[in-house]
This record gives sequence, structure tokens and C-alpha cells, in this order.
Amino acid sequence: MMADMDVVSNVDFPAQPARAFAMITDPVFHDQVAERTHARHHEFTLADGLSRVVRVLEAPSSIAKLVGPTLTIVELVEWGDPAADGSREGTFTVSVDGKPVTWRGATTLAPQGDGSVLTYAGELTVAIPFLGKALEKQAAEALEAMVEVQRDVAVTYLAGAQ
Repeated sequence: MMADMDVVSNVDFPAQPARAFAMITDPVFHDQVAERTHARHHEFTLADGLSRVVRVLEAPSSIAKLVGPTLTIVELVEWGDPAADGSREGTFTVSVDGKPVTWRGATTLAPQGDGSVLTYAGELTVAIPFLGKALEKQAAEALEAMVEVQRDVAVTYLAGAQ
């Protein structure tokens, strides 16, 4: 039985879209996120509008018996060209390597007040019989925690980049 859940996550950045996009496509930003999340390994690549982030994280103790000691999270975002105001649209997929967990949908980076907001809106699928519904809530909470880390790192990153 598959469990599907619509998940929307927003990250507010204290910078206009062009500067925020430069940040989220900077390997240094991803190094800082990896350090903050205690990633055992991470990679970031950007080519032809496609960003790819891979993080190997310690599995939460609540699911380690099911998934093993680590989780490899792969995030792909295909970005469109910027609009006149610097905003961008794209599509994303976040998956757990070797596990039947996927979050995919649309992403936008748009102006908001003096800054910008990065929105991920998509369907989270956990295709594990009998456990899918229980695990999808934990997966959604883990995704939101990662978004919070990105928000925190962004504030420090942008303050240092001025």
C-alpha cells in the first residue's frame, strides 16, 4: 500500500531572488548545510540549470532498524530561467537512495517583502506496505527540519556575504 501526502514547505531568505538563487547554487552554502546537519558525506553539482545535492545522514533512531544506520538523500532541482524580477520556477525530486520514499513537485523562488521565499510543493510518497502512513509523517517532519536548517544557514551565509 502506498502512502501519499501533499507537503508544502517554505524557506524565507533575507535577500532578493537573484541573490538567494546565487546562494542556493553556491557549493559553500551546501558545505555549511552539510556541516550543520552533521552529514557524513555530501556533494553538490550544478549544470545546465539542474542542481543535485546528495547528503548521507545518520538515520533517526526511530527508523534505523528498518532502513539501516544511514540515509542517502538525493535532491534534484531543475530550474527555469529567471524572470525580470529574478524569480524562478522549477521542478524538484527528493528521494532516499535505495528506499521507496520520494517527494516531487514544483518549486518557486519569488520576491517577498525585502527578501524572497523558496517554496517546495509536492507529493510525498512512502511505498512501504502497512508502515507507509506512519513513516510519511516522520518523513515530512524530517523534510521540514532540513528546511529550517537551510533557513538558519542562509541567514548566516547572507550576513557574511555582504
